[in-house]
Amino acid sequence: MKFVHFVLLLSSFVSFAAPKVAAAKKPPQVEAAVGGDRTLTITDATTMGEVRLAPPGQTTTLTFPIDVVPDKVVHADPKMRLFQPMAQGALIVITTKEALGPGTSVPLTVTLVDGTQLNFALIGATGAFDRFVRVELAMTERAGAGNAQRLKTQLQEVQSRLDECLHEGADEGVRKLGASILKQDLSKPDVFTVEKRAYRSGIDKQNRLLVETHYLFRLFDLTYLVITTENRDPTKPWVLERAELSAVGSSAAVDVKVTSVEQELNVIPPGEMSKMVIAFRMPQLESSQRFTLKLFEKNGSRHFELPDMHF
Repeated sequence: MKFVHFVLLLSSFVSFAAPKVAAAKKPPQVEAAVGGDRTLTITDATTMGEVRLAPPGQTTTLTFPIDVVPDKVVHADPKMRLFQPMAQGALIVITTKEALGPGTSVPLTVTLVDGTQLNFALIGATGAFDRFVRVELAMTERAGAGNAQRLKTQLQEVQSRLDECLHEGADEGVRKLGASILKQDLSKPDVFTVEKRAYRSGIDKQNRLLVETHYLFRLFDLTYLVITTENRDPTKPWVLERAELSAVGSSAAVDVKVTSVEQELNVIPPGEMSKMVIAFRMPQLESSQRFTLKLFEKNGSRHFELPDMHF
């Protein structure tokens, strides 16, 4: 009997003395960011449309009613928190590399093929973010061929951003011209060859495009061909992808490297005309050879070929 009392007493002591293990607490639940689809309507009163960016490693897709100009999709992100936006057709895909801090945003400028310029503020989202944004335009005045004043106003707004780049580009051009002069053989009488002459091969119409040649300029070893291109399509703008030049007439065609193409309008609206300057180095040719110029439309089939040109 005494043994039983001892066991009970020992059990009570152990129960009292043993440390009590607290139940493990569950970590607080963190609400995951949820991506959603929505429509963003741009009106004449809209200064910047807000887009809530996806978390790092995920994407936000913007879709537009018409195609965008890929090389005119510009974002200002000096801290490189975003990857370069990818533009294809009427879509832009934005991938976040690093989360934006609270209260910060990245400006994004998008230009459509009709010349309309749209401005967006890309902001970091702490909760719900935009997975897919359908951009709709409810603007009474679009920045196309029919509204030069709106386009002029938009150009003035971004002019301050471009001034520094243009200044640096002009200085670089002057330096390149000086470098070209240094390369010349000063003992030759025609070292400073500068020539301008009219060159008219006639007007040619193909695929609702009207192309006419006007002048040839020659400076040192470069030749510049000045042409005009008129878009005769009543509804569709025309965008140049590339220009190709070749010399034909001998046993084999000779490809002529086009060094640059400068355009008055990067997007030629319906019914409008644009000047174009095509720069190339004149190769050594036989007297029987002629040039063929080809202009290729970007994301389209309205190409143009101008044959039998003699410079």
